[in-house]
This record gives sequence, structure tokens and C-alpha cells, in this order.
Amino acid sequence: MAAQVEAGRLVGGRYRLVGRLGADAAGELWRAHDEHLRVDVAVKRGRPAAPSADADSAEVAARTAQQARGAARLRDHPHVVAVYDVVLDDEAPWTVMQLVEGRSLREHLDANGPLSVDRAADVARAVLKVLAAAYAMDVVHRNITPAAVVLAGSGEVLLTDFGAPGKGGTPESLGEPGFVAPERIREAEAGGAGDLFSLGVTLYRALEGELPFSPDVPTSVLYDEAAPPVRAGRLAPLLAQLLQRDPALRPTPAQALALVDPPHDTGPAVALVKAPALVRDRSRSDWREEDVALEGHTSEVRAVAFSPDSSTVASAGDDRTVRLWNLDGRRTASTPLAGHTDWIRALAFGPDGTVLASGGDDKQILLWDLTTGRPFAAQLTGHTGWIRALAFSPDGTLLASAGGDKVIRLWDVASGGSTAVFTGHTGWVRSVAFSPDGTVLATGGNDKVVRLWHVASGENFANWPGVDGRVHAVRFSPDGRLLAAAGNSGVRLWEVATGAPVPAWNGVGGRIRSLSFGPDNLTIATGSTKRTVTLWDLATASPRVTWTGTYGQAYSVVHSPDGTMLASGDVKRVRLWYPPR
Repeated sequence: MAAQVEAGRLVGGRYRLVGRLGADAAGELWRAHDEHLRVDVAVKRGRPAAPSADADSAEVAARTAQQARGAARLRDHPHVVAVYDVVLDDEAPWTVMQLVEGRSLREHLDANGPLSVDRAADVARAVLKVLAAAYAMDVVHRNITPAAVVLAGSGEVLLTDFGAPGKGGTPESLGEPGFVAPERIREAEAGGAGDLFSLGVTLYRALEGELPFSPDVPTSVLYDEAAPPVRAGRLAPLLAQLLQRDPALRPTPAQALALVDPPHDTGPAVALVKAPALVRDRSRSDWREEDVALEGHTSEVRAVAFSPDSSTVASAGDDRTVRLWNLDGRRTASTPLAGHTDWIRALAFGPDGTVLASGGDDKQILLWDLTTGRPFAAQLTGHTGWIRALAFSPDGTLLASAGGDKVIRLWDVASGGSTAVFTGHTGWVRSVAFSPDGTVLATGGNDKVVRLWHVASGENFANWPGVDGRVHAVRFSPDGRLLAAAGNSGVRLWEVATGAPVPAWNGVGGRIRSLSFGPDNLTIATGSTKRTVTLWDLATASPRVTWTGTYGQAYSVVHSPDGTMLASGDVKRVRLWYPPR
């Protein structure tokens, strides 16, 4: 029978227990007195092996000793709780370590609530420095949670509990539910990237006051999307990168440290044009949802577009009609434009505002003369699959289209004739975008690749890995410096001139269906599969505001050209946001 653990007990013939300091899934922590050296230490009693467990007490002790040896190699690191000894007492392993006056991050959060961004940055900085040193010695932590982070009374941040979880297939053996990386749940080999994911969960909990994934559903981390953080500030890009499901996409500790303290001058790679006088920078509280949504559709609204002068919104979707909404008056719609025989998936205004293109599941493109409200005589036919994307060239002479037949077609707008067909994608093409100068076309779709084409020659001159999953949207920034792609694993940005990725935007935002650059080059708006629309700061990849409560996926999100509005499609309605008047 195991001896009772209480104050006064002598552990390992040397360490006299003084008082219990706390407990977590890995064991109980006690203050003790080393009767040989006559100093106080901390001792942690690991969970003894259960009678039915695969490992007996000797194996548990051996594993604990191995973990302690790894931690002991880091004992001189300024952010590590030093390990001194491991003893087996009454079939339970006890780890002897440095006594730190303070409390765990978990205890602090329970007592005081979320951390400030600056204090969370202190935690991130300290833990990442430890992990960088640990990985250089082939030591993996495997148990980063708020309980493993110690906030010392002196203000220092330290990491403890190296390697505490055991082996096996149960959530308890893998680590604390909600903090375990996806690859560990899938029983794949868990390397250092798993620590970085757990750190991301820890920081999210510290900043937001809640976990990004449900601890009660072990597979939540595999399939659910974390809500965009609202308190993370400059640390939002760090959280997005640490919480990548694919371990290959997570940053190294050194790369993550660069995101904790990003340089103020980001250099020419992400230099942004200042907002014109018409468009002012907006803080998070500036935007509000308009009181009256634009209602009239009888089903899902899958496409939304603004006219070039921002006075009109066009919308279309599953009810097979195109509606035009006058935003200068009472926002009443014109008579619905009918002509499609199936769902409408894409809309695009011509640059002079007199032509509107629509396309969808009936495999045809209609060009509408907005001066008469009627389609032009010619229908653009030639696609053999559903049409998912439309875009006019900046001069209005060409229309690009793409969809389920995996090809991109260019059309002469004046004649309605097809001028070119681009092939190369191996899956549906879901988005097309012209560069601001009209010389380059960007495309993306189900084959997870963003392709760049010379419009004049049709040459596919660059292929960039888009996202870990299908690409739903590609967009050029208004100044032409950046290209964004959005899809099942968030938003990515590249420098157009060099093809270099912008580090802060390596998969931000979760599962994204739609994307729009602000005309001021200061913001990006995204629509997600989780009923949210988020406005992001382009320079920092941090969210300015998130609106939740749409009735379905935000299939289409777009800024007005004058920068005064943001619109998104919803179930049977178009939703609008305005800055305060």
C-alpha cells in the first residue's frame, strides 16, 4: 500500500516534505527540505503506474529519469527551472528541482484573468528562447501548458515539467486535452513542432481567457477552427503561425521570436502606400454594421460586387437572380436581372460601371448592359464546368473566367469572343485576379497552387504553394506590391516582384472563403466558414474587428472602391458596414 503523502514525510531518504504547492495532470508539487544540503527545494511526485497500465513502476521511473536528464542539460538556462535529482519512492518517481517563489501561469490566470499583450510577449519570448536551446540539444518538452510556465515573484518567466506526458493512446497519456498538437493525436512522431503548437494554445488561453479548442472533445484540434483572437494585438500573427495544423508550416523558435518583437521598419518587402485623403485609417471601434441589411434574395447570396463609383452593390446567388442595390437612396433594389438557369457563383463590374458580368452553375457567362438592365445579345459559352470566378482587366477590354473545367478563359468584351485558354491547374479553379497594371493574371483553386500568368503570352511563369487545402480567393493589393491567397488554412501573402512570402501572413485567419484588400493598402477583409467577417491590419496581420452572426459561410466579402463601406453575402441578404458619419 502506498504511503500517505503529507507534510513531514521523508522522500528518497533525503527530502522532507514541508507543504503542498499544487497539482496538475502530471503530478503533485511540494516544497521540501534537503536534509543533506540543508536547503529548500521543490519536489514533484509523478503519477504512479496503475496496476493495469502497460508500464510498471520501474519503467515509469526510468522514463522520468530520462526526462529529467534532458531537463538537467538545460539547468543553467535563465528561463528554466533547474532539475537536480530523480528518486523512486513508494513506486512513484519524484523529481527534485529548484524552488521558485512565485506561481504558475495557470494559477495567475485563474486568479487575475488574461494577461496584457506585453506580459504575454514576455512569456512567449522566454519559452521560445528555452525551446531554441532545447532543440539544439535534441530535447523536446512535450508538455507546454499554463501549468508548466512559472511566473517568478522577481518578474522572471521560467519553464518546467519537461517531458511529463507518457506514451499511449489516451488523451491523458498524450498530454493535457486541448493543448496537444494534432500530430500527437494522430499518433505520429511528435517533434519540437508539437511544443510550438502547445505554446500557441497556452498564449491564446493567456490572452483571450479561453482555449481555442474544446478540451472535452479530443478531436476538436483536428477539425475545429479557433476563433480569431480579439485581445492579441501585435501577437495575433504569432498565434496564427503557432496554431497551424500542419507541423511543417509552424515557425522555428527563432522565426517565432521575430514575430514576438517585429521590427518597426518592415522594409521594402511590405512597404505600404499611405491612405489617400479620402480614406482614413480606422480603429477597431470605428466600423459598425448598418442597421438595415439589403434583403430580397430568397436563398444564399454567393457573390457581391461594388460598382466603380461605390454607389451600387450587385448581388447574386442560389435564387438565380442578379440584384442591383442603390446605396445613395433608400437602398431599394432594381427589378431582379433574370437569365441564369442555375446558381450564380461570380459577379464582376467592368471598370466604367456600365457592364456587369455574372456566371455560375449553368456554365454560361452573361454580360449585362447596366444602362438598359438587359443582357447583351451574346452569351459567353465554352466552359464545360461550373463557373466559379470572373474578373475584368483594368482597362475593361478583357474578361477572365474560370471554374470546374480546370481552365482559365480570356474573353474580348467588345466582341464576346474567346481570345485565350490557359491550362495547367489540376483541380477546379476558384478565383482569378488581374494585377493593377493588367499584365499578370493570378489564379487559384483545388490543386492548392497559386499560378501567375503573363496575360499577353499566356505563359505560366510562376507557381506558388497556396495553402494547406483548396484556394478560395486570390487578390492583388491595390498598389500591386502584394498578392494574397485565402483558403482552408488561412491567408498567405507574397511580394509580387520577388515571390518571397510575407512572414506575418503565413496562414492567418482559419478557414477563409473570401478576401478583399482595402483600397488604402492598409487593411484586408476576410469571410470565414465559421460565420465571421474580420477586418485585419495589413502591416501586422492583427485583427481590427470581427463580426460574428452571419447565417452561413461568408462566401463574398468586398471593400467599396472609395473605402467607405464593406459588404458581405449572407443567407437571403447583403450585410453592410460603415465608418461612423
